[in-house]
Amino acid sequence: MIVQAILQVTYNVLLPIFFTAGLGYWFAKRFHPDITVFTKLSIYILMPCLVFSTITSSEVEVGEMGRLTALVILQTGLLIGVGYLLSRWFQGLGRPTRTAILLAIVLGNSGNYGIPLIEFAFGPAGGQRGVLIAVLGTIVINTVGVYIASSGKKASVRAAIRAVLSIPLPYAVILALLIRFLQIELPLPVTRTVSMLAQATVPLLLMLLGAQLSNVSLRSLGRERFKAMAAVTGVRLLVGPLMVVALAPFLGIEGITRSIAIVQLGMPTAVNSALLSAEFGADSEFASTVILISTLASIVTLSFMLPLVVPGGG
Repeated sequence: MIVQAILQVTYNVLLPIFFTAGLGYWFAKRFHPDITVFTKLSIYILMPCLVFSTITSSEVEVGEMGRLTALVILQTGLLIGVGYLLSRWFQGLGRPTRTAILLAIVLGNSGNYGIPLIEFAFGPAGGQRGVLIAVLGTIVINTVGVYIASSGKKASVRAAIRAVLSIPLPYAVILALLIRFLQIELPLPVTRTVSMLAQATVPLLLMLLGAQLSNVSLRSLGRERFKAMAAVTGVRLLVGPLMVVALAPFLGIEGITRSIAIVQLGMPTAVNSALLSAEFGADSEFASTVILISTLASIVTLSFMLPLVVPGGG
């Protein structure tokens, strides 16, 4: 029975995701586009529209949003602690690699990968909660991620704050919450425009993930580096979800919200970990390789995890 459930999840949920990401991979290899254009399109237009549309039309209560926020904050703190200990364990790899280890553990891919996965596995109601967690993950990337990547630089805190304020996502969240709280009815052309752009987000995110992975290669790895990558992958895909299982009861998170949080906060390493590593002088090659390894390994972990948490086994 469990084998059938695993095969069903792999076939119905994971294969469409990797097929779509594969198209993005092929497109990038074939035509060599400027991926940053699509990244900016996602960050500055599509994701804000998806977030705005989700919050304004969401059935998720404000209290539940608060509990999810607390969960993400607590899990991030725990991951930082584990990441710090792990980076100290691999002291011999040098500071740039140790910084990349911490980034790869803390930053999960709840956006490009997590949002479509949650929508396929849990349906529209699950998708709303998945997007909310992805927004929180984006804020973590642009605050904690920037701070870790720029550790040791005087402007690190200022850079983190500036990074958050420079993207429209936080403003989309605030505006959507305000409209929802005041029960403002928007003009139909506005809602249709936002809805149409929101619907374009998921396929673009998946193809963007594939395009970003097209730049990653598995080069010859030293034994110590491989051990570090395996440890990071294990923490992201196994320890991360277990943290959610442990924290959820204390925060009153249960049912479908708990299931979605377990999956979303157990995603592989975010592509942004490599981008931040390159930007601030950490080991971007290490981060890039971890992204590829953890993404491929997630096929196995999610195939086992989803039948356990999705109502009806996906």
